[in-house]
Amino acid sequence: WCGPCQMQGKIIEQQVLPEVAGKVKVVKVNIDEQADLAVRLGVMSVPMLFLYKDLIRPKKPRLLLVRLL
Repeated sequence: WCGPCQMQGKIIEQQVLPEVAGKVKVVKVNIDEQADLAVRLGVMSVPMLFLYKDLIRPKKPRLLLVRLL
């Protein structure tokens, strides 16, 4: 994985996951192995972070992130 991906992953694992344990599900996707999924999600660069509520990507994800944290 790329350097920025590793850095973001560490932040999520060390700082975010402990705060949201049991409230949200965090999933990593290897876009090299899941190229079709990356295309469907519109991944243009990495790292990329998507937030969903009730399986729907909200129009204002920053607001969702603030509410989760």
